[in-house]
Amino acid sequence: MEMAEFPADATVDTAAPAEPMQLAQIEEKKPAEFKGFFEHGLDAKSRLFIPAKFREQLGPSFTLCFAPHVPALVLYPDEVWKEISERINASLFDEKMRKVQRRTMSSAFDIEADKQGRITIPAIFKRYAKLESACIISGAGRKVEIWNPDAWYEEFTRERSEERRVGKECRSRWSPYH
Repeated sequence: MEMAEFPADATVDTAAPAEPMQLAQIEEKKPAEFKGFFEHGLDAKSRLFIPAKFREQLGPSFTLCFAPHVPALVLYPDEVWKEISERINASLFDEKMRKVQRRTMSSAFDIEADKQGRITIPAIFKRYAKLESACIISGAGRKVEIWNPDAWYEEFTRERSEERRVGKECRSRWSPYH
């Protein structure tokens, strides 16, 4: 195998790049993945501590809104909220999507944690999620949910019961012994 030769008039730039690339610039940012749960209390000023594990992934600002279909609140990182917003706003000719847009966008607020890692929960949000003193801050994939502990436990055990029922159905359908 012969080596290719440069043409006689070709020039090769041997100068080093002006600035070396930082490793952080090369690595792609991983999408947020929130998992686990914590229990913290609301203080007298309706402030709730968000665990550092979640704050790091949420970023310096994020979106707070009502959770759809359950009495809870949701915190979305900006990049996830942008995707949701674009999808909601893309289908304005569909009446159902206009209702989703109205409900979702009207309950969405940009929010930042204070220096102590707390966010202030507005009164209407506390009422929607039935938050009193204790709160469950739960990882839910690409978002964080804030629940009343009793409602969270009820939802969690209901879901587990449903998972067991579906699991039994699946096992009985696909089992070679049935």
